[in-house]
Amino acid sequence: MSIDAICPDCDKPLRLRDDLAGKKIKCPKCSHPFVVPDPANETIPFEAEEELPPPKKALKRNRVEDDEDDDDDDRPRKRRGDRDEGDAPTPMEPIVWVIIAILFPCGPIGAAIAFLAMSKAGSARAKLPKGEQGAAARQNLQYVIILSWVGVAISTLLGAVGLTFKLLKWF
Repeated sequence: MSIDAICPDCDKPLRLRDDLAGKKIKCPKCSHPFVVPDPANETIPFEAEEELPPPKKALKRNRVEDDEDDDDDDRPRKRRGDRDEGDAPTPMEPIVWVIIAILFPCGPIGAAIAFLAMSKAGSARAKLPKGEQGAAARQNLQYVIILSWVGVAISTLLGAVGLTFKLLKWF
């Protein structure tokens, strides 16, 4: 035989063993402690109810709650810049190479470094998962490819200017 009980806090119906009659348990759904009613003695002892620990204090919120029925307020807010757990991280190697290419634009060597960054970004983008999971990383690698072209342009321009100065014997 079992005891049918209802949690006084969340109204969850419970089916409990006979040996729990008159004992204090916690609701499996809401963890509210209560005394299991004894079917032989339908009243719950008043002293047992007083022994319960005081309810936990609710967390204070900084914002004003204007609607208690709105369940959206209970969710934690996502901070800006947080990635979802399923997002793929952006590979750092192409980013490092494009930074080197832009900071050290030295003619053909700078252009070669920029092409290397572009190649690394392309291969890293191909390895990313398809769909929503790799979207942010793919976007970041697209920026790396654009900056690689900027590095190629700067290095080519500075190389051409240097070659012109050399041919004109200006240095």
